[in-house]
Amino acid sequence: MGTQADLPPNFEGGRAKLKVHLAPSGGGEGFFATLRIICAVGDFPESAHDQEGVELSVKHGPKFKEQVSGFTLFIRTE
Repeated sequence: MGTQADLPPNFEGGRAKLKVHLAPSGGGEGFFATLRIICAVGDFPESAHDQEGVELSVKHGPKFKEQVSGFTLFIRTE
């Protein structure tokens, strides 16, 4: 959480948990899901680096936990 000395001051780590609605492009009711994002920049325990990435959990449905190569990053714009 926060930033680190070797990165610009607006690059930050943290955790975000968002409730999202997935709407099919062909129409229909859609699904509610939870989108969880972890960026292990800043003051995170070393074990959190293995958790960095994105997870989507569809209510009453599948969980998408496969991490894509690369890193996540929050960029403060204010």
